[in-house]
Formats: sequence, C-alpha cells, structure tokens
Amino acid sequence: MKKTISIKTFWAVLITAIITAICVTLVFSQLLSVGVFNGSTLSLIAKMSSIKALVKSDYYGEYDEDASTDNAISGYIDGLDDKYADYFTAKEATEYSDSLKGTNQGIGINIIKHPVNGTMYIFKVHKDSP
Repeated sequence: MKKTISIKTFWAVLITAIITAICVTLVFSQLLSVGVFNGSTLSLIAKMSSIKALVKSDYYGEYDEDASTDNAISGYIDGLDDKYADYFTAKEATEYSDSLKGTNQGIGINIIKHPVNGTMYIFKVHKDSP
C-alpha cells in the first residue's frame, strides 16, 4: 500500500526544515565569529575528549569525573603562569565570595600561603575572635 501525504503537510515539513537549517547556520556562524569554534578550541576539545575516552575505557579504579574535570581546568589556568589567574569550582567561588562579604565563620584569623614554599602564615588576628 502506497502512502501519500497532503500538499499542506509537504510544504509545512519543507518550510520547517529550511527555517531550521537557516537558524542552525546563523547560530554556528555567530559562534565561529566570536571564536568559540576556532582551531585552537577544537584541538583542545579533541585532546580532552581523547583523554576522557581513554580513562573511561582503560582506567579500572574509581574516580570522580567532576573532580577530574575541575583539576584539568585548574591545570590549564596554572599553565598561564599568572599569579593573579585562578580557577574556582562553584563551591570555591561561593566560599571566596562569602569571604569577601564578611559572612564566613572561623577562628578569627586570616592566613596566607607563601607563593614559593607553600607554608601557611597567619597575617591577621581579628579582635574579639575565639
């Protein structure tokens, strides 16, 4: 039995396909124009995808994929060798933001990490702290 479609259905499907193709083309051209899909970005995505596939197929231990992703991003930022550049996870960003607002809690001191040897130093003791 041969199925037929109405001319209205044919035109509706054709127009929908054309509009979809135009929208997808516009979106991708915008992404290309702002550099989202340049060669460097695509290369980085390909490398990370390859590593992720290898870990999934060949690593037999348990691991936290979110932590691995955060560590990879942190390593990328560390590779900038810029002491002012840092990557925060969502939790770390919230904690940092709260510390700037004065909504944090603790024992009443501020500490700083030595940039070379990593030793922690107390640099401020707050009045009336525990």
